[in-house]
Amino acid sequence: VEEGLAEKAIIKTVPILENASSANRIIDVKYPSIQSFNNKDFQNYVNNSITDVIMAYKDEIMVIIDEETPDTALYTYRASYKKYANGDYLSLVISNDYQTGGIRSNTWKDIYNIDMRKERIFYLEDIFPANIDFEKVILSEINEQAKSRNYTLMNGAGLTELNNKQKFFIDEGKLIIYFDPAEIAPATYGVLQ
Repeated sequence: VEEGLAEKAIIKTVPILENASSANRIIDVKYPSIQSFNNKDFQNYVNNSITDVIMAYKDEIMVIIDEETPDTALYTYRASYKKYANGDYLSLVISNDYQTGGIRSNTWKDIYNIDMRKERIFYLEDIFPANIDFEKVILSEINEQAKSRNYTLMNGAGLTELNNKQKFFIDEGKLIIYFDPAEIAPATYGVLQ
């Protein structure tokens, strides 16, 4: 993959680490803040969008824990991120793990795709020529991969459409379509991409 502006992007890691003294809460979050846009309004928009989502998850954990919360219930919010640089396209993939005392944790990814040259968010339709039915091609590939792995999608009906703002990222020139657990298949399959 040709090196472009995405590889040169300056990204600061913002940490949040809070441990409750009663050992019933752990917040261990590391999220990205981009520092290299010429358009500071766009830079603030992207960074504020990421921060707002992260802080909403953190604040929710803080609100549900009070003096009555037993010390035996562990509430955690952990997040980390990866940067994928492909030419001028930057994908920031934030992996979240949010536990609220239940048996199973909730995991998902928040994904931000940025065209560093044009300084804008980009979507699936932006990376395909206008004359390509990219949704049909992607759906066919997803259903074929599921079939080869013996996965049942959408209760056996197969995947017939993509989400309006489908999550995806680009890794080493490969388009990765991402689905949260239980989004298109039973939760026991975990993350599908």
